[in-house]
Amino acid sequence: MKTNLLHYESLADRLGRKIQSTLIVMNLQLSTRSIHLSIGWSAILAALMWGIFCQASNLRLIADEQVHARQIAAFMNGRWELHPLLTLPPLYHALMAIFPKVTGIDTLMALRIFHLPLALTFLMAFLSFCKKSAVVDFDGRLVKTLQTFGSPVFYILFFVLYADLPSLAAVFAMLSLTIAGRFRAAALFGVIATLMRQTNLIWCFLAFWWIIRSNSQGTFEIRSIWIAIRNAWPFVILFALAAIAIAWNRGFAIGDASMHKPSFNLSNLYFFFLSSALIFLPLNIAALPDLARFIGRRWWILLFVAGFFPVYWYTFNHDHPYNTVEFFLRNQLLMAIVDYPPWRALAYIAISCMALIFVREISRSKKTRELIETFAFSLPTIILPPLIEQRYYLVTFAIYLALRSPGKRWAEMTQIIYGFCLGGILIYHIGQFHFFL
Repeated sequence: MKTNLLHYESLADRLGRKIQSTLIVMNLQLSTRSIHLSIGWSAILAALMWGIFCQASNLRLIADEQVHARQIAAFMNGRWELHPLLTLPPLYHALMAIFPKVTGIDTLMALRIFHLPLALTFLMAFLSFCKKSAVVDFDGRLVKTLQTFGSPVFYILFFVLYADLPSLAAVFAMLSLTIAGRFRAAALFGVIATLMRQTNLIWCFLAFWWIIRSNSQGTFEIRSIWIAIRNAWPFVILFALAAIAIAWNRGFAIGDASMHKPSFNLSNLYFFFLSSALIFLPLNIAALPDLARFIGRRWWILLFVAGFFPVYWYTFNHDHPYNTVEFFLRNQLLMAIVDYPPWRALAYIAISCMALIFVREISRSKKTRELIETFAFSLPTIILPPLIEQRYYLVTFAIYLALRSPGKRWAEMTQIIYGFCLGGILIYHIGQFHFFL
């Protein structure tokens, strides 16, 4: 009896020590997570304060703000006609008109401050998408969020009256709900996204494709389409109404339609790769050794790259009237590269390397199929617009950052620092009215 008691006491003692050590590890993990979360959100808060400070000295409408601000003012004053240069559906502008209508404060800085919480919903939706995708753990999701927030193409849009980030929030909410199996709620956010930017209709098709694939059990079946229609019928209604609207409008653009006629614009594809090479520079540098090995095992790729060079040389141009305005930094870059043959030749090396890095990153990701589908669905949003503009690539950039598998830790951290520093410099010069992206 005594032996049994001693045995049970020993077991209880070992169990107690194990529970204690487990609790200590859990507390350390929670403490580390809290520290990382505090650092991450502190960095975002500091970057937001810097952006607000820089824009506080700029009380002039910049670039497309001239159209968006006037459309907001029209709605605020009860005039429901659309500005002739407004190319987007006006849901964003209607939402933005609520604040000055209720408070009576209609200064430019007040509108920009009211825009900020709408833009920040993108970070919440992006985090949700990362969590539902299950590519990385909590710390990985935080890193991806900081990389996305700090990337200049996203960062500057938190401080100007542009519909891109609120529309991105709706897109990523739709994709998150699609992954979660809440298809009708996803369709609702698809409608919101499309009413902010009509090209988001492409991403609604991507969400619907994911719904079809989720019912196909590995192989495509016609019955999967009928199941998807039954479970996500609001998407079908959205597609039908969008088709009617496009036919009635005779195109995608609502205003300024003559400048936004669909075309086959390979220059936009080249600029997509060139922008990616610059935006993801630390990640790309870290990927070069693996890229060299990747090419070494597939030397025939170099033949394709060399063979495509003449096509690139004669199809890369910036002949759209809006791509000749020097106030935009992208136009300065385009003119420097396209109009100067040595730079054009060097740019092809960067473009080719970036395209191959995308292929490598897609192949090593846990979400290879989803990334292939994302790039496939993104092609119409990149190639069809006649205007070369990096904002057409935002959804693709964000999904890529969310679904790519993490690389070397130094590169992931350097990407955050690089993005924050570059974004901080750009927003300062934008605040001084030196240029816009």
